[in-house]
Amino acid sequence: MMTFEEFEFLYNASGPGAEPEFYLYFGTYDDIEYMIIKFDNGPSFQRCEPNGSGEIFYKSLRELYTADLIDGINLKRDWHKLTCITPVHGEWIDYCYKHNIEYKEYYDKHFDN
Repeated sequence: MMTFEEFEFLYNASGPGAEPEFYLYFGTYDDIEYMIIKFDNGPSFQRCEPNGSGEIFYKSLRELYTADLIDGINLKRDWHKLTCITPVHGEWIDYCYKHNIEYKEYYDKHFDN
């Protein structure tokens, strides 16, 4: 599993207006999905459907990382419990797939090449 610092590097590498999305899992792909979306003015965090929470916005990734989030999650405290962080689309999927960053299985399962 990547460290928060590695995730932060990937998160920050995206240029303005790209709005990359990342699914976070604390179990299998069948468990609850959470999502971080990067916007130019800061990230949002949410629980995905079917029992979605709606987006909650933060000023920075570091603020989100230290905040008490939905469902009692605190990423600073709970980072070690994450089983996968999956980029949702575009450059992030391509980047992770090409560099074999633990998303290859997810990519192969959900996307046709």
